[in-house]
Amino acid sequence: ELVNGIPYSVLTWNDSISGVKAGKFPLEVDLGATLLVRQQVVHPSGMFGSPFFGDAVLNSFFGGGYKKKRVKLVGPKRSLTILDLPEKGRPANFGGAIGTFSLLVSVKPTTAKVGDPLTLKMVVTGTGNFDRVEPPVFPVGGGWKTYTPSSEFKDLGNVRGRKKFEQAIVPTSSSLRAVPSVSFTYFVPGSRQYVTLKSDAIALHLQGNGPAAAVATPAQPAPAPAAPEKKKTGPPPEKTLPAAITPAATAGLAPLETDLGVLSRRIIPTYKKSWFIGWIGISLLLLATGWFLRLRRQRLLADPSILQRRDLDRKLKHHYQEMEQALAAGDSDRFLQSCRAAIQDRLGLAWQQEARAITLAALQERLAAGSPLITVFQQAEHGSYVGIHMDREEMRSTLNLVRKELEKVS
Repeated sequence: ELVNGIPYSVLTWNDSISGVKAGKFPLEVDLGATLLVRQQVVHPSGMFGSPFFGDAVLNSFFGGGYKKKRVKLVGPKRSLTILDLPEKGRPANFGGAIGTFSLLVSVKPTTAKVGDPLTLKMVVTGTGNFDRVEPPVFPVGGGWKTYTPSSEFKDLGNVRGRKKFEQAIVPTSSSLRAVPSVSFTYFVPGSRQYVTLKSDAIALHLQGNGPAAAVATPAQPAPAPAAPEKKKTGPPPEKTLPAAITPAATAGLAPLETDLGVLSRRIIPTYKKSWFIGWIGISLLLLATGWFLRLRRQRLLADPSILQRRDLDRKLKHHYQEMEQALAAGDSDRFLQSCRAAIQDRLGLAWQQEARAITLAALQERLAAGSPLITVFQQAEHGSYVGIHMDREEMRSTLNLVRKELEKVS
């Protein structure tokens, strides 16, 4: 963007604000930033008296040409006028949503029983202040029991968004045939009008009744008190169950146990039971295993050469496998490089030196003259520069020779 004839790079941030109080308010935006400012470095004569070494481009290339500077960018002052929402025509269910929105409603399942919970999903999508978007209003009563809905919001950018509501509703009457319409009201700033969205009723099929509800029976007048009877002598009458206790009333209750059950001749102490003895045995075995592993670890820590030897065996095994693969593929260069690595690792442990620090000169100095290891190492050195071709028989013979000579190293 050109400002006063000077080109500038422009960065744009999009955001939204909502007024919470009517009136006229100042609006000012500032931004803190760190800039790299070029500083002029002056060399009177330059290095060695030559103006070439005092060039500003070279000075900036080798550092020192720029410095950091904290600045605060302030935008022009503006004013923002917040208008109050009109009272006229404001619906009772208006919750403060301002913008343009759409409403999508669904329910699952649509086939259920009385008393079964249904999930009512309501999705509000559009542009506006979603922090004031309340859940659509479900009609109160009418054979329904409702619970507080949950909400989930997704920002779609540029003040657009989607807010999902899920509400549990329970039909309490078998006469219901549909989920009633829900409504959502918002205010449109452009037309300064309130808009109410209403969903269509959703057909519902209830399969009979759910759990039986308590049925109230009409109150009966209390009977007049009977005349007192004379006490009768003789055995007491048998106790009978009250008339209200019926098989239907006791359904779902555990029956009384009248049988004595299985008797035991004696009680076995826990420490004599087989499962307890087995558990103790397993615990002792685990304890002995842990003790053995601890001693083994202490032994390895006390003698590092054991670990070094195991590591060497692992490396040599890898090198021999590399040699076999190179032999099968007829790759002389790879074969010779694996031979050199095996010689370095084996002699490095024997001489207590870094393996890759062992060179041809070290082999010629410390090994006997004419040692096959010197010859193979020298071939590998030359092969890395000029390349040496070996047939499979030569590589097989060299592999056996290297393995044999390395086993002799102490």
